[in-house]
Amino acid sequence: MKVKTSVTGLAAILFVGSLWTAPALTQSSAGSGVIAGTVKDAAGSPIEGVIVSARASHETWTTSVYTDRQGSYQFPPLSAGQYSMWAQAKGYDLAKVDASLANQGRITGDFALKPLTDPRLIANQADGPEWYAALPESNDQERRMKHWFRNNCTACHPASFVLGARFDARGWRTIIDFMARGIPPVGNSDAGAGRGNPTWRAYMDEVAEYWGRVTPTLQPKPGPQTTGAATRAIVTEYDIPRQGRSISVHTGTVWTDGPSTIHESKGARDIWVDAKGQLWVSDDRSMGRTTGKLDPRTGKWTDYAFFDEQGVARSSHGLNGHTKTGILFQGGQPDGAILAFDTTREEFLHFAVPPGMPRGGGHIDVDSEGNGWAPATNGVLRLNPKTGEYTYFPIPWPEGVRESDRGTYGIAVDALDNVWLARPGAEMVGWVEPKTGKTGHVRFEPIVMPGLTEQDRTVARGMNAGPPNGRGPRRLGSSGKNGGNYMYVALNKSDEIAQIDIRTKQVVKVFPLPVGSQPYDARVDKNGNVWIPPQNADRVYKIDPRTGQVFTFHLPTRGTDIRMLTVDDNTTPVSIWLTYNRSNKIVRLQERPAATQQTAAR
Repeated sequence: MKVKTSVTGLAAILFVGSLWTAPALTQSSAGSGVIAGTVKDAAGSPIEGVIVSARASHETWTTSVYTDRQGSYQFPPLSAGQYSMWAQAKGYDLAKVDASLANQGRITGDFALKPLTDPRLIANQADGPEWYAALPESNDQERRMKHWFRNNCTACHPASFVLGARFDARGWRTIIDFMARGIPPVGNSDAGAGRGNPTWRAYMDEVAEYWGRVTPTLQPKPGPQTTGAATRAIVTEYDIPRQGRSISVHTGTVWTDGPSTIHESKGARDIWVDAKGQLWVSDDRSMGRTTGKLDPRTGKWTDYAFFDEQGVARSSHGLNGHTKTGILFQGGQPDGAILAFDTTREEFLHFAVPPGMPRGGGHIDVDSEGNGWAPATNGVLRLNPKTGEYTYFPIPWPEGVRESDRGTYGIAVDALDNVWLARPGAEMVGWVEPKTGKTGHVRFEPIVMPGLTEQDRTVARGMNAGPPNGRGPRRLGSSGKNGGNYMYVALNKSDEIAQIDIRTKQVVKVFPLPVGSQPYDARVDKNGNVWIPPQNADRVYKIDPRTGQVFTFHLPTRGTDIRMLTVDDNTTPVSIWLTYNRSNKIVRLQERPAATQQTAAR
C-alpha cells in the first residue's frame, strides 16, 4: 500500500545572545569582516591547536578555528554583528571576550590562557580515548577488563561519562546489575524475567572488582591537540531547535563542565546533504519530528513529521538519499518499512512491507538507480520508490555461527551496486550481488590477547556486548563511486578501519586509529580520503589510504557521540557534515588549503 502525506514544515530559528561579558577586543576599520589574533600561555609562549570559537547574537551557529604553530588563528569572513568569542585548550581555563564586528571591519583578538590546577576540571575536558588510556593494563586480567569496558560500556555513554564516576566494587556491582536487567540497548527479551543481558551477567563480579579498584583515583591522560595541516580546518556547529523546549544547560560547549546532558539534548542521528546543499537528519529521540532540514546558509530549520494511527510522529534512525531523484529514505520504522520522503514535493511515501517478507532494520543506503536498502532478518531489503516494490535478498549464515551471535547492523552499497551488511556478533560482514544472487562473507579474526579465559571464548557476542577480544564491524561505507575498488568497515571494538577489495572480497589493509576511539562509520570523499566518525571521541579522523596517515580534528564540543557523517563533494573545499547525537547539533568541517586559509565555502 502506498500512502502519500503532504507535510507543511514548521520553520524554527533560534537566536542566542552573548554568553559572557568581558573586555572588548581591539577593532580597526581595515579588513573585510575578519576576526584574527593569537593565543599564548601565561608565559607568553604560543599554543598550537587551541580552538577559538565565535558566535554572533543574531545567528544560530558557532564557528570555530584552530591556532597554528605560531599560536595564530584567523576566521573566514564573518557577517557584521555582536560576537561572543572564547578559546579553549586542554589543561587551560576558558578565555572569553565580547566584540562588535562592523561591515568591512577587522577584529584583532589576542588570548592569554591560564593553566588549570583543579584536577576535576582538567578531567572534565578529556574525551573518551584520553579516559580509556588511563585504565591500567599491567597484567592479563587488567588488559582483558580494559578491552571489555570498551566493548560493552560505551554504546550509550562516552567513556568520559562512565569513568568519571567514583564507586567502590559494591557500588559498581549495583550499577552493572541494574543495567543488565534491561536498560536498552543491553537489555533483551529476557530482561523482564530478571535474567537480563548474559554478557553483563557473566562478567559482573570481575568488572566490579576492577572498576572498584581503579576508578576512585583514575585521572585521564590528555593527548596532543589538533596539529599541523589539520589546524587549517573550520568547524561550524548549527543548533537544532528543541520543539518548544529550552536547550539543555549542559551542552558540552564549556569543556570544564564535562559532556553534554544526554536526556535533555539527544536527538539528531544520521545526516544527508541533497543536491541543493540542504541538510536532512534523522531523529530517534524527539517527540514530534520524523526528519528535519537545515539550510546552512541561513540557519533556518524545518521539522517534518509522519504520523502513525494514534497521531504520534514516527521517529527515524538511519537516513540516506539519492541526489538525482531527491528521494530520502529513513529506517527504524516500527512496521519495518523503509520510509521514503520526496524532498522536492515535501511529502512522505509509505510503502508497507508485504506479509511474510522480513522487515527492514534501522540503517539505510542507496544504490546508483535510486533504490533504498536496509538490513533485514538474515539478509537485506530493497525498496523501489517508483513502484513501491520490495525485494528481499537473503544472505545465508555460514555454518557454525551460534544463534546468540546472529545480528545485523550497518549496510552499504559499493561502486558496483553490490550490498554489504555488518554482522558484529559473528565478527564478519556479509555481501550480496543483486544482479547474480551470489552471497558470501568476509571474516575478521579476534584480537590475539594473552590470558583469555574459557568464558571469553564462549560468552555470547553482540553489537554492544561481547568478550574482550572482539573487533565488532559496525557501520561501513564506500560513498558509492568515491570508494572505487574498496569498501571500508569500521571495526568498532578494535579501533581500526578495514579496507576490503569489492571484487576479490578480501581484506587489503587495516588502518589503526587511536585506541579507545571506537570508529562508527567510514565515508570517502572525491579525493579518495576516508573520513571516520568515532563514537567515543570528540574528534573526526581522516585517513589517506595511499599513505596510511591519520589526521585528527578535535571538535569544539564535549560529549558529541557521533554516529555518521556524509560528504558534500560539490563545495570547494569539500564539506564534511556530521551530527552530534548526544548534544543535538549539525556540524560542518572544512579544510582550508594552505594558500587560502581565509576562505571557506558558504
